[in-house]
Amino acid sequence: MKKNFILFTSIFLLSATSCQKDLRDDVDDLLERVSKLEKICEQANADIVDLKQIVSLLEANDYITSVNELADKSGYAINFLKGNTIVVKHGTNGDYPVIGVDELNGIFYWTQKVGDNSASWVLDSNGNKVQATGGNGKTPVIGVNSSGNWTVDYGEGSKELLVNGKPVSAKGKDGQNGKDGVNGTDGKDGANGTNGKDGVDGYSPFKSVTDKGDYIELKLTTGTILKLPKENSKAMKILFDVNENGLIAERMWADETKEITYKVENPDSQTTVDFEATNGWRVKHNRNNNSITLIPLEAWNEEGRIIVSLLKDNKLISQFRYSVKTMLFWDKSSINTMPQVLEAIGGKVPVTIQNIIFPPQWFYKNAVIKITPVLRYSGGEAKGLLYTFKGEDVEDIEEGDVITYETGANEAIRSSFDYIPEMNKSELYLTFDVEIDGRAVKIDDMKVADGVIATN
Repeated sequence: MKKNFILFTSIFLLSATSCQKDLRDDVDDLLERVSKLEKICEQANADIVDLKQIVSLLEANDYITSVNELADKSGYAINFLKGNTIVVKHGTNGDYPVIGVDELNGIFYWTQKVGDNSASWVLDSNGNKVQATGGNGKTPVIGVNSSGNWTVDYGEGSKELLVNGKPVSAKGKDGQNGKDGVNGTDGKDGANGTNGKDGVDGYSPFKSVTDKGDYIELKLTTGTILKLPKENSKAMKILFDVNENGLIAERMWADETKEITYKVENPDSQTTVDFEATNGWRVKHNRNNNSITLIPLEAWNEEGRIIVSLLKDNKLISQFRYSVKTMLFWDKSSINTMPQVLEAIGGKVPVTIQNIIFPPQWFYKNAVIKITPVLRYSGGEAKGLLYTFKGEDVEDIEEGDVITYETGANEAIRSSFDYIPEMNKSELYLTFDVEIDGRAVKIDDMKVADGVIATN
């Protein structure tokens, strides 16, 4: 009996020691994976910032002065005319998110790609593509949530990255036959695997850099190809002055036009100049005085591009991009009413209109905006309380809330209407009286609610 007890105790101690070793190995493996994920996220976010800077330089009509391969052959250092040097490293696909950009109507938007899946547009909470640069540009941030899934934050808070409607695990699969549990490449996590890359070096939005003579071709892992022009001091150039916001004109209202002159460097009589406008803008080229006329047309609340193409013998030799933007009003999708369907209570129809957002650096310091809620029904309308908002430099109007240019504001207005039965079928609108620098600006009425329910 004593021998059996000693034998059992020995087996138990051996088993306990083995379990402790397995547990310690699991903890070490987990810590190693967490460390790898942290490094991948750190490198990914640094590369995303570099990619955004490259696109910004491309849109700012900057030029490449030189491209030098890194000593370890892992990538290239690209030097730009304005003194910027950006390092891009070769990358490969993996089971982690690769962020890229692609151009649509002259504007660059973010894309995303995971593994062998096709690249897709990144969409915000309203289903709109997320702009990479310009006044509406955002910079994505890669991360991992508590569920172990990849996340991307585009300025609306961290959200799980979805592929075919499903989250993408950052934990990776258990290694088999040498596959690493983090990124799927050969690694020491596999049962029979050999040592390999840890996945950090494998992440990059940049796939290759190729010298094409007049330009550098930068191919992204997502499949997009960016053509970065080289500096040529003798080449013809079309140059506009841009303001501190990168626009060739101050923000314009949708009902105005503006003539803007440009400069020509190294003119060439054999080269033709072609202007194109995107996103609802229209541009007219005035060849006799080296100017263009900007016409917003249907570009209300839109940032657009004026693309200048230089052609010789019907061949594109260079291209320049300039940004334009109409005066931004607010996004009416953010506005909501309380209640959503108006009610008549005790002979009154009360309403609160919320989330009237004046974005930062929008409300001109010498602007006055008056807003009146109007309930319209068959045969008439009823006006609510008038609200006045003014810029910080307005002195000749005493009433109204001051909206600062730098910070903007989120406002709410309240009103009440005397109920009549005709209001049972009605619509609530906001009407606007806008004046900037003494100039009246027309803003269309905005519908914000429907109907009235009569209650006791």
